[in-house]
Amino acid sequence: MSAKSKVTIKILEYDFTLTGYDEPKYLEDLGEKVNSIIKELRSRNPKLNQTESLILAALNLCDDLEKEKQKSERVIENLKGDLEQKKILEYEKKLEELEALKRKNNELNDSIEKLKSAENYASQKAQTELKKSKELYSKNENLIKQREDDQKLIEDLKKENQKFKQINFETQTENVKLKKEIQESIDRNYAKNRQKSGK
Repeated sequence: MSAKSKVTIKILEYDFTLTGYDEPKYLEDLGEKVNSIIKELRSRNPKLNQTESLILAALNLCDDLEKEKQKSERVIENLKGDLEQKKILEYEKKLEELEALKRKNNELNDSIEKLKSAENYASQKAQTELKKSKELYSKNENLIKQREDDQKLIEDLKKENQKFKQINFETQTENVKLKKEIQESIDRNYAKNRQKSGK
């Protein structure tokens, strides 16, 4: 793990010391981005005071975060939907093949019974047809096993879907936590401004 970075940035008239494992340039860019948002807000509305500017900047950042989160959720849902649709199509195709083999197997079994009952049917021919029937039956058994594997895969996909829901819940929880931290920071700044005004 790389060493912690320590950078002091200036937001409006306040100095903030940030520490983290990110590059110092990244932390400085964060500060510049916040200042840029505040300057843009105040340029559009010069009557805004510092607290109002900070609140609007926090709202803008929260809005960007929420939109990015929704965008990520849509991408995940699309990927998940594509994967599930592909598996369902493959599963339906295998079911069709299984049904066709079952019908063929039944037809062959009927043929074998008829051939066995025929008085003049050659024994060698009957053995050949019986061998084919056994081969088809073996394929049928393999497809049945594949079907069971596919059903297990569908169950796994359902579990993955549940994980995605959990990730979404955790993301929402983090968002609420972030909003709370921002509000607490705003409240502290507001309290400091009131103390300065009182002096």
